[in-house]
Amino acid sequence: MEGNKLAEAIRHGDTVAFEMFFRAEYLNVVSFLSKYMKDSYMAQDIAQDSFVQLWKTRDRVDSGKNLRSYVFTIARNLAINRMQLKSYRRKESMSDPAVRLRIEALSHPSVTARIEGLELSALIKKVYSELPDSVLESFVMNRELGMTYKEIADKRGISQKSVEYHIRIALQAFRSRLKDYILMAAFIFNILAR
Repeated sequence: MEGNKLAEAIRHGDTVAFEMFFRAEYLNVVSFLSKYMKDSYMAQDIAQDSFVQLWKTRDRVDSGKNLRSYVFTIARNLAINRMQLKSYRRKESMSDPAVRLRIEALSHPSVTARIEGLELSALIKKVYSELPDSVLESFVMNRELGMTYKEIADKRGISQKSVEYHIRIALQAFRSRLKDYILMAAFIFNILAR
């Protein structure tokens, strides 16, 4: 089931769609959390809680957004809260280097970027799937295989102008669909360049 349709089905309470999503992503969430947490059982527990939270808040699921990045964000936030609570209950100091490092690692902007990258990756795949076959073939040959326009034209038996047109159409599609990410990247670059 396509991501947007899956999100929409879950939003409307479809338990089969939710179970399908859970089975596809549960181990990915556990693996993600395990990289930042000392306790693998806690990682599994938090992953389960993340899906429970997703189900409880399913009416807030935006079918235009990536459901996978949404559940990873829930998992990250729950993990940070759980580590802070566990530290407080044990009367461990939040200055304990091990606890502090795990929380800082999970709170780091790179983790947020990784989660947002899940959404970006899904969007790029969607743009690829929406391109007409002739445009997609020329674009892949140029951008992924590194072929020149002339080489593509010769291989496909079309004019070089057709190849140029295909690449222009593909780039317009990517710019149109990824404009929010391009603007965000430019904004972040400007802040970092200061």
